Amino acid sequence: MRWVTAFIAFALAIGLHVNSLELYRQLSGSPELRAKLIQSADATLQQAGVIVAEKQNPKPLASEAIRAMGNGSTDEDVKKLLVNVPDGLITREEGRKWLDKTLQQPKLVEVLAAYDKQFEDVTLNHLNELRVSYDEVKSSLNTAGIQVTMPNRPANISILEWYLHPGVLMTGLFLSLERLSGSTRCGSWPT
Repeated sequence: MRWVTAFIAFALAIGLHVNSLELYRQLSGSPELRAKLIQSADATLQQAGVIVAEKQNPKPLASEAIRAMGNGSTDEDVKKLLVNVPDGLITREEGRKWLDKTLQQPKLVEVLAAYDKQFEDVTLNHLNELRVSYDEVKSSLNTAGIQVTMPNRPANISILEWYLHPGVLMTGLFLSLERLSGSTRCGSWPT
């Protein structure tokens, strides 16, 4: 699990090109920028909390998709079954298993096809909500004048140097440390 966390951390740091050294340079060189960042901290932390809460308590997307199908169903028997879906179904597979246990053939085949489409719609809506939260956090940081991601590569720097910049690699290291430090808080040494 630690390796997966480290891989994801470095993929995010490299993909978004978040340069810790550049962030440090920006913050250490400008008292005005630090003051603006402190002023916008509460709003930024509140929006970031929405994103982090999603990681800790995933939204029951499968339950939402099945419930939406039940509300739109014209078959009253199927509607009664689908509306009473349990609240804790998160993944597509959990929803499919519940439908498989709940419905009989031939209605099951029809409902599963509709479920896959509905699950995709619910997932896309949810990703749009998360994108809006991310955009608000980014906008708040941009308002403060801090540039978190570096979207454009200068012409005089090779692609390899751009993506494997020491500041970007440090960001990946910092992001992956959360998992390592989380495992040592309980008194166990990471293996």
